[in-house]
Amino acid sequence: MTNEIPPEVLHSGRVKALDNSKRLRRDAGILFRAGSFASTFFLVQISTEELGKYSLIVSSSNSALHGSLDWKRFWKRFRSHKNKTEVLLSLEDLYNVINKASNNLINTDENRDYASLQDEVKMKSLYSDYTEGHGFSAPSSLISEEVCSLAIQLLDTRIEMVEKFEDEVASKMAWEKFSPATIAHWYQSIGMTTP
Repeated sequence: MTNEIPPEVLHSGRVKALDNSKRLRRDAGILFRAGSFASTFFLVQISTEELGKYSLIVSSSNSALHGSLDWKRFWKRFRSHKNKTEVLLSLEDLYNVINKASNNLINTDENRDYASLQDEVKMKSLYSDYTEGHGFSAPSSLISEEVCSLAIQLLDTRIEMVEKFEDEVASKMAWEKFSPATIAHWYQSIGMTTP
């Protein structure tokens, strides 16, 4: 695979990531109704990571258009489970600021910690594990119906947020009208570095 892809190809990937997130959510619903809560939780997290992939693509599209995207860094983040979750959390923070649900700018340290925790729980929902002092555990003993239900509710809220962003912003953006300086200034104003 080549490192660079045309900006329009990159930008078109956002819809595939969003669609895949929604497909995984539907599959998670089937598993939840069957009582398979650990597997449901795993799919919920993978669906969340697809939303993070959507966010990463959107945030990188302008840099790709202007030839300033660090492709090596992009692909590293694109393949990193924690990074995808972290990018989604940043979009969520931004969404809350724009909609005046929060006055706090993006807290990258907090998002990074949360993304690491979410990735750890995702892995525990898939594999049996050993914890010193507690012995071996099966995923089914760690993920309850209540925890799984809350995770699904959060995912549904996130999908709704990303769909709204897609419909109202991303699908209507004229990327070619944004200069690299404008984007860099915008990222600086929200406390982030450019992608």
